Amino acid sequence: MTIEAFLVELVGAAIYSAICWGIQRLLKKRLLRTKGRQRITFVVHLVVWVVANLVVSTFFPETTQLFILGTTILLGVILWREFDSFWSSGIVYVDPAVAAGTDYKTSLNLCLNRLEFMGVGAHKLTSLNEFTEAVKRCSTLTQPIRMLLCHPEHELLTDAAKKEGVSSSQYRRNVEESLKKIAELKVERSLNIEVRFLKRTRNSDWPYFRLMFVNEDLCLVSYYVMGEGQGRNQPQLHVQRNTETRGVQSFYFAFRTYFEKTWESSDKWDPEQHLKKP
Repeated sequence: MTIEAFLVELVGAAIYSAICWGIQRLLKKRLLRTKGRQRITFVVHLVVWVVANLVVSTFFPETTQLFILGTTILLGVILWREFDSFWSSGIVYVDPAVAAGTDYKTSLNLCLNRLEFMGVGAHKLTSLNEFTEAVKRCSTLTQPIRMLLCHPEHELLTDAAKKEGVSSSQYRRNVEESLKKIAELKVERSLNIEVRFLKRTRNSDWPYFRLMFVNEDLCLVSYYVMGEGQGRNQPQLHVQRNTETRGVQSFYFAFRTYFEKTWESSDKWDPEQHLKKP
């Protein structure tokens, strides 16, 4: 490479870097509240990358390969920083829909040594054979499986069923079936599993979030929309505990703390009551 080509490469890289820096600054200010900001940012950077490399390959062909390599590395760094802002806060993946991603069966198969859950009734979990196997793997004498559920007589279960257009008792029956299954595992198979009920106030204790803690470091987070199906089509966050930095810097800490605080204030469950029911 001649000195002239080297200087062209150096100047071109400096100009491209300055443009990328300016784009990042401008887009973050202008598109802060714009829907799809990340998509727009990616498209703009990709267009700039293509245009810059076309210009260099057309007018300075002797520097094309090195320039493409440099701009590609810089584009990779920019994209890495965009993704790293999510990763560093614990958000490692998002399923567009629970059913199309880490569904209930898959999440149970992931449980090797710990399982905790917060939701309406866990019926979609307890109705699977994988649930029993997961409880067997994760239940120990000192570490119970913990389930935070709605009380089957919670009046919001009736409201949700009516809004979905099913029998007004459907959600209640689902919770009863889950509790019966859990009671069988606890009493008849002597597995260490505990259930507590969310406080039965009409407005404040409907579990809008579904939390499933898998092993020691993963929390699957989705949400409910009352009367809008069973949550299978809602997106799902994969939130990981950050073991390399302080735990409070991850959203895992927030969800874990929320679960523990709610558990402490919830009502205990008597499994014998559900074994006696037909």
